[in-house]
Parts: sequence; structure tokens; C-alpha cells
Amino acid sequence: MAMSTSRRPSHRHEAGPTWFAEARDAVAAEHRVCSRSLRIAAHRVDRPLVTDQSIVRVHVGRVELDSSWEGGFAFRPLDFDDIAGPGSFEASRYAWSGTVYEIDADAGDIFIGLKDGSGAPTPGDFIVKPFEFTRFLHEVYQQAGRGPAGLIGAALGLSAGTVPAVSVPASRLGVPALEPLWGHRWTVLWGPPGTGKTHSLGELVAAASARSGERILVVSTTNKATDGAALSIVGAMRRRSQKADLTRVLRIGAGADLTRYRAADATELLDGGETAIRAELNAKRRELDRVTRPEERAAIKREIEALRKQLREADLALFDPGHQVVIATAFKAVQILADAEQSPVMGGPPPFSTVIIDEAGLVSRAATAALALHAGTRVILVGDPRQLAPISRVARVEVPRRMRWLGESSLAHLTPTTLTSSTVMLTAQWRMAPQIRELVSNYQYDGRLEDAPPIPAVAAGADLDPLLKSQPRALWYVLDEEASSPAAFRAQRPERGGSWHRPMTIDVLRQVFDAHPKLARGPGLFVSPFVAQGREIRQWLANHPVARDHWRASTIHAQQGAEADYVIFDTVHASSTAWPTHEWMRLVNVGLSRAKQVVLLIASRDEMQQPFLASLVDHIAPRVLRGRGPRTRWEAVPAKVAHEPSAKVRASDPTTLGAQLDDRGSMLRLLSAEQERLCNMRMDGGPRLVRGVAGSGKTVVMASWVARTLEEKPRGALWIVYGNAALKGLLDGMVSDALRVRGLDPATKQVSYFHIKELLGLLMQAAGVYYRGDPFDYNTQAARYLTNVGRPKPLCDAVFVDEGQDMGPETLRLLHQLVKPVDSASNRRQAVIFFDNAQNIYGRGTPQWSDLGIDMRGRSTVMKESFRSTRPITEFALNLLYRLLPPREDPDHRELLERGLVVEGHAGKRPWWRVRFCHVDGPRPQVELFGSRDAELETLGQQIEKWIRNEGVRPRDIRIIANRLSHCGKIEATLTPVVKRAGAKIIAQASEQLTSSDDTIVVSTPHSFKGHDAEIVAVACADGFVHKAGGILATNLYVAMTRARSVLWVSGKGSDANTEGARLTRIIQDIDRCLLVAESDRPPDGDGAPLESIPSPKSTTSVPTPSALPARAPTVKAAAPAKSHAKKGRAPTPKRSVGPGCPICNAPMGTAQLARHIVASHPLDRSSSAGGFGRCPVCRFEVRADLYEKHLARHIRKLTSRP
Repeated sequence: MAMSTSRRPSHRHEAGPTWFAEARDAVAAEHRVCSRSLRIAAHRVDRPLVTDQSIVRVHVGRVELDSSWEGGFAFRPLDFDDIAGPGSFEASRYAWSGTVYEIDADAGDIFIGLKDGSGAPTPGDFIVKPFEFTRFLHEVYQQAGRGPAGLIGAALGLSAGTVPAVSVPASRLGVPALEPLWGHRWTVLWGPPGTGKTHSLGELVAAASARSGERILVVSTTNKATDGAALSIVGAMRRRSQKADLTRVLRIGAGADLTRYRAADATELLDGGETAIRAELNAKRRELDRVTRPEERAAIKREIEALRKQLREADLALFDPGHQVVIATAFKAVQILADAEQSPVMGGPPPFSTVIIDEAGLVSRAATAALALHAGTRVILVGDPRQLAPISRVARVEVPRRMRWLGESSLAHLTPTTLTSSTVMLTAQWRMAPQIRELVSNYQYDGRLEDAPPIPAVAAGADLDPLLKSQPRALWYVLDEEASSPAAFRAQRPERGGSWHRPMTIDVLRQVFDAHPKLARGPGLFVSPFVAQGREIRQWLANHPVARDHWRASTIHAQQGAEADYVIFDTVHASSTAWPTHEWMRLVNVGLSRAKQVVLLIASRDEMQQPFLASLVDHIAPRVLRGRGPRTRWEAVPAKVAHEPSAKVRASDPTTLGAQLDDRGSMLRLLSAEQERLCNMRMDGGPRLVRGVAGSGKTVVMASWVARTLEEKPRGALWIVYGNAALKGLLDGMVSDALRVRGLDPATKQVSYFHIKELLGLLMQAAGVYYRGDPFDYNTQAARYLTNVGRPKPLCDAVFVDEGQDMGPETLRLLHQLVKPVDSASNRRQAVIFFDNAQNIYGRGTPQWSDLGIDMRGRSTVMKESFRSTRPITEFALNLLYRLLPPREDPDHRELLERGLVVEGHAGKRPWWRVRFCHVDGPRPQVELFGSRDAELETLGQQIEKWIRNEGVRPRDIRIIANRLSHCGKIEATLTPVVKRAGAKIIAQASEQLTSSDDTIVVSTPHSFKGHDAEIVAVACADGFVHKAGGILATNLYVAMTRARSVLWVSGKGSDANTEGARLTRIIQDIDRCLLVAESDRPPDGDGAPLESIPSPKSTTSVPTPSALPARAPTVKAAAPAKSHAKKGRAPTPKRSVGPGCPICNAPMGTAQLARHIVASHPLDRSSSAGGFGRCPVCRFEVRADLYEKHLARHIRKLTSRP
């Protein structure tokens, strides 16, 4: 059954000429990321025992590559110093080169097939460049910029759902349910899970191909899906006529599976003289499935690649009018669009009347608009916006333009209640048992799905295990009922980091399979959003005596389109902000809807309170297995989940930065397994030291330990000592929550809070000890007190010291002695100290615990993961800290190094520390330097106004940090009019309770904001992070930067002067450039592996930059800026190295064409400039628009002449 309605969707983007420029820039940026290269050291090279002697095995030790790099290009340049950046390599300069065919991560080996005539590899460094999935899409947008950009701009508007339905002349199609699809320029066939979307596509094409004058292109995302669409079309044509002429239908591309076409007696679709080649190709693929030795797999893959090359010549048959229906992957269709001279991108006529895009929910808006250029009359999108999106990668927030054009599909704006007359929604489903259909339908489709007539009878007659027959078909396994504490079911990082896994799941699966022998015989499917969990369960299933032959396990991303009688879906880590809530809902929807007979959801109660899971509670049965052996039974348990029954309404534009931040903010923050283990640790009355990186959750653990101690010592006096007055409210709130969770009175008088300055004052006053020195020199005061008093009288039963690194050794000695011993026979006292020497903003000495009389042996814990800042922010801040304060002698750094939490490497020629205690990506920090303070604050004000007015960011999510109170005051005074214009307030606060008003931006110092965080942090006046007596305040700057959760802005006044502030800004700039290189060299890790589709980015974040850096930190001209940027007083940032080809998009060309190419393809960035000025994308100067080409010609000559 299908239904349509005349209601229109709300317009989510304003129409305008910026669409094409936005999409082109987003595609170019993504292409730069996907084209990044990786420098690897070869330890050993040999030739494995295979027939093909061009295959070499390169041993590299620990491999940071995954299978997505197979097909990449490996080579060693003759001279690494000649490399200017990606795109600058020439074949004549290779010592050797070849294709990566296989990666054996366990053995640390890469298997490379050498090019003909290549030299022999030797140990030493070499480069690997990935297969460039975005190359052709990028070329289409670059060509369109020089050609009919208006065509693709109009398609982008349609893809964003902002253009009303446009009718086109059309006679009757002959398929009543699908008739609305034929009468409009841009239409949608919405097919929820199991509704026969591919069947309907076949019927649509078969009916349309019977009409004269129609020529149809059908594209899909993967070869498997494309073959499925092709065979559906064949079936529909044969149902219409047993003598259907299949020679009018052509499936192009080397990835077609000949076996499927032979089984359907449809090899005509592949004809073109290549059937014999395809047969050999299929045989090689089957052989590859059987072979396990990596060297043999590499040799077979090389043969497969050679066969595929023989088939590629036939691809241009797409333009042959003799074929009425052409079927291809979206990647192939975009490739031909970019390559063919007769392509509509180059001004040629569209080769088809109709383009049908299958699995359109997986195709980005930018790619959909490009594919639409093939169509002369109409575009039909076939897919489901409630299943997986085009790009799914671990990032807290995305750059809005990238999110808008690459992260969302052309179906994203659709909802079941706001369909236009040009949209048909299929509602009769043929897969799921009625209870599973009800679960999925209410979860994502507003209850619109209904069962096809046979489904209830099929479900009732299913041969289920006896234990399951009496149970609902949609079950929730409540993990809380199986565990003694939440630590048992919390997610953990594997030893090598990256993704998440939940060890307890294996225990649950063992119980389920033991209790249900028929279920173990499947067919079954285990799915999870996380790579590590899929891998672990796959290994476990491989050793199960029964399930190994009947069950599969993988990520949800790999299973869209799959189905099985039994499905087990494990949430693993439902508090992860790696995906926004609407993407989490897509993941959950795909996972649940794979099931035909039974679905089992594995989750804890607090996970089910997440906004993307809570609405399931009313439609799923909470259960747990009880007993063992023949006494095993399913037992109903209470859900105990408080939730809003209505689904969360998405923002009008979920791609804006503000909407992304609000979305992440709606999620509950659940503890990791490590945090839960620490929080539930028994307090034995002895001392403890907890060290952890910024954002690891030390304060959460402290609050829990206070509550546990009060349980054990209900009459005890517990002290919490801190050094930041602005933290008092935060500490009080977290401790009160922890007490409340344990059923204790949050207003108890047993817990006292002391600022260390206040406590020292009280102690010294009571003892008659006088001190007239620096009131903030706590260490000297404590030493004076101990000298005069000797051993003080114990006053409390436990002391919890927050930010212990700010106290000093003598202060910690005093606090330890103020605690009563556990017993008279020992000196054990419950002094619990939380410590992070990287945040030692007062320069206190690092204590030797034994010298203080505190025995910390075996009582020290390191919290190994940061949950606050994104990886680019953390890596930027840590490398800046290490550049300013080399960490060689720091014991905390040594421990991080020994535990593998930081790894030494290089960014170009500079040393660079990669962090492994932070795994979530996000935008790179934005560094801006200026010639004057006024120019800096003016631009910062413009950026804040843009965040609030254009991106919908709440003012409370923005915090500004400056080192000096005078700078805080100036920032407040300067930005007040701008912030007021945006409808917000701004206030400077220090050493007091910070405001949390929704409409207020707070300006503060690192000292006052320590312990707090914000989604967006602007570190302003960075050149002011210097001591009055001389020296750079490195830890202050590190603390300021690591307050940022999602977005970091760093600005200051730059100059060539020989001052500490100027030197600091030059170092900041150099670290920024190093991060560009480091990000371009970083292999992807974590979850959400992108799909084999258009686009298929294998990337994380950011933009690559040349791998060679200047020998010294770049300088900044100040005070008297050049005329081209004098209007804003902005200091120029350093120029990028430019090698052969465009430094922005890597397009190959000579220097003579470079300036004109950049003008045409990469316009000035006017986002932060006024009047007729804009920022040059190469050197970042502000330039007058009419002088742009002259500016480029002059500066490119200088850049390309550099050695």
C-alpha cells in the first residue's frame, strides 16, 4: 500500500546563490581530507612465497591502517625533502611505487603490488595515499564552477527540500500507486524497512521503459545494492512480458556479480563482449573468499584489479542511446560525469530523461545534485531518511556547511506527517512480525506502517524455541538485573583504544544460546554501532559450536538491507556523543528492523533513558533470563525508566552549530566502566592519589567517594578542600547529587567545604601564627604553620583535595596531618588527593609522597580517558604545552607515555605528540592573529554574533577566557554593543560564582574557570599569557584551551617583536600548522565506518597541509600591516608551501595557470571581512576583490620559488 499527501515541508534553508559555493567548498574540504597521505617506516621488506613476484611484504610493526586503505597508492619519493604536499608527487621521482592490496594488522604487514618498472622497496620511510573516493565528486564541482554552475545550484536547492514541487508534462505511467512520482521534476519514493522498496523500483522502471522517448539511469550505493536493483527491474519487465527485451538494459561497472545474473538468467544486462572476463572475475572473487593467508589474498586482489581494468572501457556505454535503461553505482555515475567530454557538466545535453537514485538516504545532497545533472526531465529518489545517513563518523560537532551538504541526504527533511504531493510513502511491510513492526512503526514512522496480509500468519507459524513462544517478539534484556554494579555492564575501550566494547554481552549471549538451541541455529544477526563490539562478538561466535555456522556479527553500518529471523542489537555505549540523537535513532531503527521473527535489545535502564531510546520503552518487553539448565525461564522485570513518550522534535535546521550542541546536550552523560569502577571502589581509610588528564571525570569520582565515605562513617567529619572559589557551587552540586543517589541527606552537616586560603587563615589564626607574604602562596603559609606548630591536632576523619597540584607539597603535608589516623597503631589517614600536573597554573612543586610521610605505594590511579574536549582541541593544547614546557622530566608524562596514552611522532619535520586518551573528533581549533587589539576584538565580536544569530548557539554555551583581568574588562566593554545586538549579555567575572544564565556570555580567567567547561571557548588576548616578571604561562594557556568541549577559538596580537607575547603567538601559529599536518597524516579509527557509496569519505576531520614545515616558527607582521589587509588591522598568517598543482584542491597544473584557477575555483573567504575585501585561501591575507588575481600571481611566484 502507498499513500501520499499534499502537505508541504517547512523550508529549512533560505534560497540563495551561496548554495553552490557552500557545497563546492564542503566537497573540496572533504576531498583534501580524504586525499591525505600517511608516512610509515618500513622495518623489513621481503617477497612472500606466491606466484606473483611483484607482491612484496612490508613489515611496519603496529599498523594504524584498516582495510579502507586497501587499494591505496604506496611509494617512496627519491627525496622526502622535495615533497611540498599532497598532489605534488611525480612518477619520475619515485624510488619505488605500487598498490596496497592487503593489510594484516595483527602481524603488522602491508602487502604491496609493485608497478611495472618499479624499483625494489628497502627498509625506511615510505608514503601511503588512500583511494580517493571523493575525487570525482570534487572534479564535478570544480568543473561546474567554470561551467553551468546554475544547474547544479538549482539541484542543490531541490536536494535541500526548499523548493516547491515543480510539475512536468507526463502521460499516465500505468502503476496507480506510483503515479505521483512521474508528474514532477523532483520526487521521492519513501520505502521504510521491509516495504518492498526495491520491488517498487523495478515496477516503476519497467513501466517507464515501455514509454517511447524515455531513457532512464538507475544508480545505487554499493555493487550489491545496484545488482539488486537491476535484477528487480528484470523481474518486473518479465512479469509484464515473458519476451521482454533485456538487451535494452545495461548494467555497467566491473563490480557486477555475474553469479547473480546467471542465476536470474539475465546475463544480457552485462553483455558487451565482457562475459568471459566477468566469469574469471567472479571465480577470483570466490577464490578470495576461501583464501586466508594475506600474501595469497594480495596476489589474488592484484589479478582482480587487472580484470576490472579490462571492463572499465565499456563504462562510456552510458552515453549510448541504444540502451534505454542503464544501471550503475553512484560512484561510477559521478566518475563518468567528471571524465566524459560529453558530460552535462561540460555543457553537453543530459543523456537521460529520468535519473532514479536508489538508497538515496545514503547519498549526500552534494552527490545527489551532481547525479541530477544526468537527468533532462525528472529525478526520483528512492530510499528512507530514517535509516543510515551518508556520512557517519565519530565527531562531536561538524562544520555546518559540511553537515548540510555532505552529512545529510536529500530525504532528510521528510517526516511522515509533512509529505508533499510529489512524495509516495510505502506503508505495507512484508518482513517483521507484527510486534516488531509495531515497535519500529511507532519509533520512527508515526505508527504509519501496517502488515501485509501474509505477515500475521507467517509470524504465528514460525518454528520458535519453546521458551520464546510464550514471549513477546520484541524483548529488552535489562542488564541491571544481571549485574551487581553498573561497572559490570558499562562500555570499555579495548587495549589498543579506538572503539567501545561491552564484555558482559558475551555472558548474555552464552545464556541466551544455551537456553534456546533453535535460536542458536539461526539464521541470526548480531549488530552494534561500535566496531570493537562487532569484532569481539564475531570472534566469539566463530568458536561457538552451533552458532558459528548460523550467526553473523558486525556493525549496523554494514547491515542496512540485511535481514534475519533473529536479531540481537547491543547498544554498548549509548551515552556516546559520537553521533547526534537523530543519527542514533537511525542506527537503532536499522538495527531493530533487520529482524523477521524476534528482536532482542541489550541495554541498561539508564541507557534506555536516552532521548533516542526512551520512546521504545512503551513497545518493548523488559525481560531477563533466570535459572540454569532445564529450569531456565524468561522473567518480566520492571522497566523503571522515566521518559517523555513523544519523540524529540528536531530543530528546524539540525545542521547548524547551535542545533548540534543542543542535540548533544539533550543526552544523558553516563559513566564509563573505568569511572564506574572507581566510583564504586571501597574506601579503606587510607590515602589515595587520583591522577587524570583534563576532562577525565576526577570530580565525579571525588563526589562519589565522599558519599561512600559518609556511608561508612556516618558520624565522621569530611572535608573538601579546593583552590578555586568559582568551583564551590559545582563541587557542592555534584556531592549533593552523589549523596542523594545513595539515599543520604544532601544537606548534611558532616561534609564541610574549605577554600585552602580560608582554611589556612583559620588554622594560623587559631595557632597565633602570623604571615604577611603573598596570600596565595599556600605552600609557604603551610610550611610556616608546620614550623611553628609542629604536628597539628587531627580535625577531620577524611579530606578530599581537589586540584592538588595547585596546593604545593607542604600544603598537602599539612592537610594529610589534619586527618585522624584510622587506628592508633598506624599512620594511615584518608587523605584523597586529585592531581593533574599539566594544570599546575601556580607553578607549585611536584611532591615526593614518601617525603611528606604519605605512603601512596599501590594506591595511585590514573584516569586514562578525557570525555571533555575533542581530539583536535586536546592535541593542539597538549603539543603547545609540551613545546613550551618540554615534558622529558615530568613523571606524569612518563606514565602517560608508558601506558600508551601519548605517542611521539612527527608533523612534517616537527616533533608531535598524538593523544590516545581522547577519541572524539570535531573541528580544528581556529587560530586568528591580528595587528592590533581592536582588530582582534572586532573580529571576535563578529564571530560571536555569527554563532548566536546565524548558527543558533545559546550565549551560555560561549565562554571567553583571557589571562589578565584588564583584558577581561576590555573584552566586556568592547563586545557589549555587539553581543547586545545579538540579543545577549556579556559579563566579566573572576574569583566568584560564575553565572549560568541562558542569555549571558561569561568572560573569565583560567584560574576562575578551572574545573568548568563550555561547548565553545574563545581564548582571547593569547599574547597576554605571560608573567609580569617574564616567562610564558604555559599551564594557564593549557587550562584555558582544555575548557572547550566542541569548538576552540584562539586569538591574539601577533608581531615580529622580540617579546615573550610575540614569541608565544608565533609558537601558537606553528602548532596550528603542525596540527594541520598531523590531522592530514592521521589514519581513521573508531566507529561509524563510512559506506561504499557516494561520497565515501575515509576521513576524520580537518584539512591536509604540506608535510614540510619551515625551520623556525612563522612570524607575523604587526602594527603596520600591508595595505591589502590594513582595513581590519589583521596580521597576516604564514603562507602555505605550494608545490606543483593547486595547493587547495590538488588539481595538477603549472604555475602559470595556478592564479587563474584559484580565482575561478576558490573565491575569497568573505565570512569575516567587510566591504570589498576577503581572505585569500592560500596565504590568508585580506585582499581587495578586484586585486585578487594580481595578489595571487605575485605571492605564488614567491611561494613556488622556495626550496
